[in-house]
Amino acid sequence: MKAEFTSSTLIKIVNHKHLRKLLVKKFDDYIYKSMVNGDTEDLKEVQIKRCQFLSAMLRCMVRNIDKGYVSSDIVKR
Repeated sequence: MKAEFTSSTLIKIVNHKHLRKLLVKKFDDYIYKSMVNGDTEDLKEVQIKRCQFLSAMLRCMVRNIDKGYVSSDIVKR
């Protein structure tokens, strides 16, 4: 995954509450496209599970930011 896309998208997710739903979907699509491909030796099911794991972590982070459990300053670091 490209570090520039990842960090800039995460910062946008934290800073723009009204765009979070759209950006999370875009980020999920990017994760899926970059992780699930035929170039590696891993089974497709394993690649999909990795993608689902990262997606679940992303959604958990967004939910905790919405609830106020995690400060947006911490995510920016």
